[in-house]
Order: sequence, then C-alpha cells, then structure tokens
Amino acid sequence: METNVESGSQDTTTTTIAAAVIQYGGRYLLMKRAAHKGNGGMWEFPGGKVDPGESLQQAVVREIKEELNLVATTGKLLGSAETRDQNRVLRLFGIETFIEHEPKELKDHSEFLWVKPENFSEYPMTPAEYGLLTNLKNSLSSEREIVNLKIWSVVKVFGVFYGIMGLFVAAFMLVSSMALPIPFAMATRTIVALVIPFFNLLFGMMSGCLVALVYNLYSAVFGGIKVQVR
Repeated sequence: METNVESGSQDTTTTTIAAAVIQYGGRYLLMKRAAHKGNGGMWEFPGGKVDPGESLQQAVVREIKEELNLVATTGKLLGSAETRDQNRVLRLFGIETFIEHEPKELKDHSEFLWVKPENFSEYPMTPAEYGLLTNLKNSLSSEREIVNLKIWSVVKVFGVFYGIMGLFVAAFMLVSSMALPIPFAMATRTIVALVIPFFNLLFGMMSGCLVALVYNLYSAVFGGIKVQVR
C-alpha cells in the first residue's frame, strides 16, 4: 500500500487510501511490506492510493489486481481514520473485500498472514494503519462468521433435547397404559421405561452429528453463517 501524499495546497497535502479488509474464518489478511519498499518489514492491509475519479471500491479492486494479481469484489465501508503529520493529511478507509483464493503472487510484499483482530497488536504496522485499527476492531467485533460447528458439542445438545422429549413421551405412555389390562400394562411400561428414552437419546445424537457434518461441508464450500455479536 503506497502512502506517498498527493500534491495539494501549499499548506496541506492530502492523500486518500483505500485498504482492502479481507476476512476468512474470523481472520483477516495482513501483508508484510517488502524490505526494499517504504516502511519495509511492516504489516498492513493490502490496498493503495485512490486515483482521481475513482471510488474507494474501484481503487481496492484495481490495487488487489496490481498487487496480488487477484480479482476482488467489494462490500461496505468498515471504518476510516485520518492521520496528520505536519503539513500532510492521510485519509485511510477500510473496505470489506472478497477474493477467490489466497494470494500467490506478491509484488510489493514479502509475505502474508491471516490474523485474528485481537492479535493485530502483535504485528508492527505502518503509522497509517494504527488509526484505522481501533475503528475497525469495533466494526469487526460486532460480526462473526461461524465457519465450523464442533461436532461433539452439537451431538450433546441434540442428544439432551431429544432425550428430554423422550422422557415426556414415556411419561405420557405410562399414564395411558394404566387403562390397559394388567399383563399388557406391565409389558408396555417396561418397554416405555427402557426403550423410548434410550432410542430418543441415540436418535438425537445421530441427528446432531448429521447436522454438524452437513453444516461444516456447506461452510467449506459456500462460507459460514455470519452473526451479529453485541
């Protein structure tokens, strides 16, 4: 992400930068600037300067193509920040961005990582990035993508739920069996007490396992479900 300022008035020059905020599995793409570039060795979101007549989204799409040789699509504005240094102003905008796969060609960077928002502070970033980070953390923390379900956890939840349902069914049948002749009533009560709760629990656990497996497969192919975290 180039951070050279544009020419402006004699007193102040202003540059607008569009940063691509790319998320996958709750982690965000950070790029390490190549050693021969300005701010070499520091981390940043991919992106760059907005050319005259460009929108923020158009700038992101162009920069991702130039820097990573990837086709990008863009979404909403996630946050912005303004930093000042003597007679220059840098306006940095974080744009929600989507790419088809991980970068394979790096032009201005030496490496990339997928980083959780709570771990951003572990990576030294360019001065322009720090103002944006606080803004972004508030935005990013309000939305999470459920990428995978823990199968055993879902199995236990479904097992407990179906098991409780089985107990209610068993209780209802036990009460109903009282109207039957005694031999039939005893047999019915035995079956109800032993079989229905057990098979309900087993069916619930199998259903939970199936639900988790289907969801995880769907998530791997199409992406997970996004939920708002308040």
